[in-house]
Amino acid sequence: MALVPGLEFDVEYVPLSTPDYRAADAPKHIKSTMAAIEAAEHDFVLMASLSRPKAASWARGVKKPLIMVLHNLDQFSQMAPLRETLQMPNARYISLSAHVTAEWISRVGKAHMDRIATLEPFYWIDDPEPKLGQPRQVVIPGNVNMRTRDYPGLLNLLGNRPDAFQNLHFILPSGGGDRAKVESEIQDRKLDARFTCVPLDNSGQVGHAAYFDALAGAQVIHPLMPFDYEQYQRIKITSALSSSGGFCVPIVMDRWSEACYRPPMLIADNGLEASLTRISEASDAELSDLQAALKSYRRSALSNGAVGLRRLIEQ
Repeated sequence: MALVPGLEFDVEYVPLSTPDYRAADAPKHIKSTMAAIEAAEHDFVLMASLSRPKAASWARGVKKPLIMVLHNLDQFSQMAPLRETLQMPNARYISLSAHVTAEWISRVGKAHMDRIATLEPFYWIDDPEPKLGQPRQVVIPGNVNMRTRDYPGLLNLLGNRPDAFQNLHFILPSGGGDRAKVESEIQDRKLDARFTCVPLDNSGQVGHAAYFDALAGAQVIHPLMPFDYEQYQRIKITSALSSSGGFCVPIVMDRWSEACYRPPMLIADNGLEASLTRISEASDAELSDLQAALKSYRRSALSNGAVGLRRLIEQ
């Protein structure tokens, strides 16, 4: 939040581990926080995520207008405490992409459709400038996770064909559970010159400022979605899209993903090699045009998101 210009905020971390914060033996700091939330100066409550039963239990105690962000529709559908928030007359919902909104309405029924708004999130940078030149800098956003990112496929392709895609340089801007394993394999396959791994800080993660710098300095984003991983097209979003829109860096995606998200992007045939070929062969002029189109798209999406949020608040 400190990186957002002009934002005023206070932060207080409160665990959701107490089943009933209204109970006589509830910790004082939880009681005081709820008292502040329920004070007259707060017009509504925005929950950053509705993804756990404890969060739903907490939400049921809020009497003010409540807006909750949906991150995973399977969790919402499968966990009764989350589904039961639909019975709360003060509850409204935010989806982070149009395809998630459509799927949510299909599951809960059209009677609830006016209770949800689509608000696309963007990592923020003021007036991004185009980055061109060779070798082309390709950033892979999100935590280094071999289940949700096809690092094995990328390392196998580059390791088995060292002369392939020599005009592409890959940036790993994050930490994550598989970061050490991926770094080790990069070294074992003698691919050090093809990758830049942004250094970890003392916490074992990459700080937000360094992460944002890596995204802002890239020319293309590759989400590196595995072929058999379909959650990003059905029930939730990939942060790679937030990065593309926020920093106006074109992303490469397959046609199913393009049909789901629809911002300006490089559209590739299905498969890792096809996507790398698309990035490698794109002209500087095409990338520059896409960057300009992303600036326009971001302005429109932010405006539409504000309209949707205003509608929920007015309700």
